[in-house]
Amino acid sequence: MSYIVPDSEPFFLPGGTTGCLLLHGFSAMPEEMRPLGDYLVKKGFTVLGVRLAGHATHPDDLKRTSWTDWLDNGEDGLALLTKTCTQRVLIGQSLGGMIALIAAARCDVSGVVALSTPDGGSAGQRLWDRIQLLLRPTIHKPVMRFPPDHP
Repeated sequence: MSYIVPDSEPFFLPGGTTGCLLLHGFSAMPEEMRPLGDYLVKKGFTVLGVRLAGHATHPDDLKRTSWTDWLDNGEDGLALLTKTCTQRVLIGQSLGGMIALIAAARCDVSGVVALSTPDGGSAGQRLWDRIQLLLRPTIHKPVMRFPPDHP
């Protein structure tokens, strides 16, 4: 039996000829992007908020998905917006931002917005972070010892 969290359904808000595809973050659901969608539709945009595969269901469902499934969800959403919009913009939060950036590199879109999206930093910065960890002095804390008759 399939389980879906209540109020986690995708949403479509018709507006203008520019469509915004909203992609939520990891372990989130479309409802978390709804306030942004409501704002954008008031500004004249068409908005589609999709639910990424395995999200807002049983945790075992998430185990059976991968980033390629989420990319497929994004590309499917773009295809739906193509039917009603002349321009399409991808907007993703966290994991959704990563999916939006990958989809923007593969698809014909007018723009992409990545919100709170991790980028991993530059290779030089990652190396410097590792060196600092190695050079940082170790702090020794005294071990508290209890008397033998302590409960």
